[in-house]
Amino acid sequence: RKQQGGSSFTCAANHHITMARFSSLLALVVALAVAAAPFDASAQATGLAIKCINNTTNPLSTALSYFPPNMRITTDGATAGAVDVAVAAGFTVHYDNTFKLVKTICGKYQPAACQTSTSTFCCRDKTYVLTLCGAAKPTTFANGTALPASATHFTIPLTAVATAKGGVVPFMELLGLLDKIAVVDPQTIHSPCLQKLEEDMVGAGATSSPKANWTKLIAEHPTVTGVWTDSFGTGSSSTDKDIVFDGSADASGVLGRAEWIKYMSLFFNEEDKANLYFANEQKVYKATEQALVAVKGTTTKSCAWVTISAASQWGPASYSISFATYKVELCKSAGLVAYANTTLQAAGTSKQAFNTIAEFHVVLHTIDVVIDETYFSSPSTTVKADVLRTLNITGLKKTGAMLLRTDRHVSDRHSKIRPNTAASGPTVYENVDWLESAIARPALVLQDFAAKVWGVANSPAPAAGCSQYFRDVLAGEMPIVNGKETCARFEAAEKEGKCITNAVNTRSTSGVGVSYTVVVSSILALVAATLVM
Repeated sequence: RKQQGGSSFTCAANHHITMARFSSLLALVVALAVAAAPFDASAQATGLAIKCINNTTNPLSTALSYFPPNMRITTDGATAGAVDVAVAAGFTVHYDNTFKLVKTICGKYQPAACQTSTSTFCCRDKTYVLTLCGAAKPTTFANGTALPASATHFTIPLTAVATAKGGVVPFMELLGLLDKIAVVDPQTIHSPCLQKLEEDMVGAGATSSPKANWTKLIAEHPTVTGVWTDSFGTGSSSTDKDIVFDGSADASGVLGRAEWIKYMSLFFNEEDKANLYFANEQKVYKATEQALVAVKGTTTKSCAWVTISAASQWGPASYSISFATYKVELCKSAGLVAYANTTLQAAGTSKQAFNTIAEFHVVLHTIDVVIDETYFSSPSTTVKADVLRTLNITGLKKTGAMLLRTDRHVSDRHSKIRPNTAASGPTVYENVDWLESAIARPALVLQDFAAKVWGVANSPAPAAGCSQYFRDVLAGEMPIVNGKETCARFEAAEKEGKCITNAVNTRSTSGVGVSYTVVVSSILALVAATLVM
C-alpha cells in the first residue's frame, strides 16, 4: 500500500491558514466526535435479544414484537426504526411480529426495455420473507392479510452464505460477518482477508469453485443458507437460496450505495450495527466535503469519467463519458465540476457516447481531472504509455491537467481452487478494489480522491493499511497488488481506527442492554498540525 499518506498535513512554504479552512476542519472534528460516541441501545431490555424462538428461554408470544424499534433499520437520523421503512430507492422492509418482509426496488436504473423483456440481465423486483429462527414459516401478516405468493422464504439470521460477487464483501466485513462466508469463488474478489480465507481453507469451511460448477457446489454445501447474487445473475445458484444485492447499481448517489449495508444487515439481525456504521459514514463524508470547501478556495476545476472500448467481435470502438449520479457527486464533494450532458441527464441517461474519437478528444482536452475507467485485463502491468496509447493521446493539452485511474489497489491472481496452470496461466482476475470496497466506504474514497486532486499538503491521503482507489497516471504511479499476505495489515489499520470510518468492531453487553463502540479516525492531529503551519 501507498506509504506516503499518514495522519498529518505537511506544510508548504509560506502557506497560511484561512479562517474558513480552520472552521471546516473544526466542523470535521465535531462530526467525528459525534460519530465516535457509543451507540446506546439500552432501551431494549433484552439487548442482543433478537434470539431464536424456543419454548425454554424465548417462547413464542403474540403480544411481543421480536424486532423492537431500536433493532430495526432507521433512516434520516432517527433513533428508532418504524414498522415500515423505505431506504433510498433501493429497498423496503416491513417488520411483523416474527418476520420481516423485504422488497427490492429496481428504480430508475432499470432500463425501459426491461419492463417487457424476460432477459436475465434485467433487474427484477424481489420479495423476501425473513423469519426469525424457531418461528413457524408464516403465510399471513399479523393482520391476517396473505403474504405475496411470489416471496422467497429464509430463516434468519443466515448462518452461512456463498458469494461470487465482490460487491457484497466489504459490507460483510464492516458488519463483522466475514466468517459467515462459507463458499466463495475468488475469481472476482479483491478483499485480502477473503483471499486468505479461500487460499488457507480455514474458517467456516471456506471453499470455492469455477462458475460452471457453482450450482453443484452450493448443493454440496447444505449448510449454506443464502447465496448473494445480483440482477445480472452473478454467482447465482439458480435455487431459492439466491438473494439479489444491487448496491453498486443504486442510482441514488454515493451515500445511497453505501446505505445498502442496512439491506445486508436485515439477513443477519444486525440492523443496529448497520445504522451506526452508516450514520458515521454519512457524517464523516459530509464533514470531509465541508472541509474541502476551504481547500478548494476560489479554484475551479472540472472532472470527467471516461472510457474507451476497442473494436472487437462484440461491436465497434466506443468513446464515452459517464455522469452516473455517484460519480458526479464525488466530483462535487471534492470541489470539482463534473462534465455532464444535461439533455441526456434529463432523458434519464447517465452516459454520453461520441461518434468519433476526434469528438471525444475535443471534450477530453478541456478537462482538468480525467478519470480513465478503460478496462485492462492486467492493471498491475498497465503503465502510463499503455493508458495514453489506448486513449490515443500523447498527453492532456490543458495546462496542469491530471489523468487518474481507479485501479490503485488490485488483487493478486493466487487461488487454492483456481490455481495457475502451465497451459492457461492465472485463472482468476486482477480485481480492483474500486469495484468492491469503494461502494461501502464513500468517505475513504473522497479522502483518497481529494488527496490526488489537491495534493497531500492540502488534503491528507488515506493512512497506510487503508484502501486506496486512485493512481496518478501522468506521475507514473502504478497499481499496488494485494494478496492474502496483506490481510494482517488491513485488519490492523481497521482495528486501530486509521481508515476514517471503520467496522463496528466491539460489541459489549450487560444485563440491561447493549452498546456498540465504533473506532473513528481522529482528525484532531490534523487540526493541530494545521495550526502550526
